[in-house]
Amino acid sequence: MNYDLLNAINNAIWSYVVITMLVGCAIYFTWNLRAVQFTMLPTMIRNLFKPSDETFEKIGKKKVSSFQAFAISLSSRVGTGNLAGVASAIFVGGPGAVFWMWVMALLGDVGNGAFRCQHRFHGSNTGPTIQAQGQG
Repeated sequence: MNYDLLNAINNAIWSYVVITMLVGCAIYFTWNLRAVQFTMLPTMIRNLFKPSDETFEKIGKKKVSSFQAFAISLSSRVGTGNLAGVASAIFVGGPGAVFWMWVMALLGDVGNGAFRCQHRFHGSNTGPTIQAQGQG
């Protein structure tokens, strides 16, 4: 097989197609969900540090707090590859890389919200969270 041809196809897809699709989807979801990642930020921060319900403590059941759920979610998303990738991007791209990483993080965050809304509104109960709770 011609490795030069495969290399050219790989470079074309990863340099133009994927970047265009990621940016396009981020802008599309940001527009259609009315910039939920910005408009709901105060609510997200307030709910993150809200104390747990005392009713669960009274009846002896343990509950995962909002901050604990956030910490678990964050630890499952950030790995050594992400940390090394950020360090490499800063080393190669300089301060401009940090700016574009923040822009894409803020725009790309709406993709998580769109995924959650899809499962919530379309009644899908086959997601990984539902299966982990033993209901899937």
